[in-house]
Amino acid sequence: MRKRIGPQKENGIAELKEIASTLKTTAERKTRWERLLSSGAALAQIGTLCAVVIGYIYTVIPVMQKENLSEQVAALEKSQKEWSAQIEVAMANLAQKERALEEISEKKESLDIEVQRLEKRASAASADLDRYKDLASEQEANLADAEQAIRIATNDLYDMHEERFTTRMDLIYASSTSRLRFRSYFHPDRIKGISADLAETYPKPLERGKKRLAHITKLHDEAEGIEKQSLDRLKEKYRSGLERYASTLSCPVPKYNEWTSAYSSALEYAKSNSETCSKKKTDNHLKNNEWSNEMIGDAYKANKLKHLLDTAKNSCEHQSKVEVTLLFDNAWIDTIGPCINRIANMDDLILGNFDAYDLTVLVDTSPPSLALVKRKLDGIENRSRW
Repeated sequence: MRKRIGPQKENGIAELKEIASTLKTTAERKTRWERLLSSGAALAQIGTLCAVVIGYIYTVIPVMQKENLSEQVAALEKSQKEWSAQIEVAMANLAQKERALEEISEKKESLDIEVQRLEKRASAASADLDRYKDLASEQEANLADAEQAIRIATNDLYDMHEERFTTRMDLIYASSTSRLRFRSYFHPDRIKGISADLAETYPKPLERGKKRLAHITKLHDEAEGIEKQSLDRLKEKYRSGLERYASTLSCPVPKYNEWTSAYSSALEYAKSNSETCSKKKTDNHLKNNEWSNEMIGDAYKANKLKHLLDTAKNSCEHQSKVEVTLLFDNAWIDTIGPCINRIANMDDLILGNFDAYDLTVLVDTSPPSLALVKRKLDGIENRSRW
């Protein structure tokens, strides 16, 4: 096997070739002897050079190669030590990771067991959920039925409360109308108390409605359950209806003193008219008993008709007072009638069961005029009794 020639050996060969070229040129120029000497010297130099080259090749180069190999071996040993340390660290890390992997595997096994257990619980929970859904559906159906029953009961209670209120107002209206027919608000012997009586008896629908709402509110606050719900609906409907028809339920307030004064003036006129009434009544009585005008005149002159005139005057005064009082009583009843009508239909109106256009139209609250009194007393002599 041929050894590889290093770079130093190649340089030596090149030098030898150069020397040989030089010697060849010199030999051609010199003589044979000289050529021989020169050739011997050249050969000596070549031999020396060959010895040097051979010694270089077989001594220096191997030493250098050995040193290079020693350095390489040292580097490899150093690398080996480094790699050995790294391998040891890697092995330690690998062992640690193997232990971690074993722990993870153990945890995975425990987690798998836990997952299986949770899956079983989830399956059981799903079954329970389905059962609870069925129960919830059934309860929702029952709740819907109960709510429907509560709504029906609430509506029934509302209708019952509404009917009770409106029926009661119908009874109140019937009672009020009955009292109006048989009550006299005016009387000749108690003129001073007439204004107070009129103010006390004058109906006030709006105030009555507010009291009614307060009563419903009290019942609502004291009630419980579905009765409270029905009363709550009634209260809200009554409140909104009362606000809506507040102006409709407001009745104009009469001037009570004017009524008293007008009644007093009517009585005074009736008293002053009794003289004329008594004379006409007496004349009519005498004519009915076939007295002539001459006989009647003589009787007046002789003052023989005093007793008859006094009787006729008393009759006229009494009948005038009765008719004047009846006139004012009827006028007052006509005045308060529309307000009584509003009270009677108040609940139905507020709750939307009555049309406001069907209410009695409000009238003038002024008392009867003296001209009306005079027309009323015209012909009183024919209506009074002896």
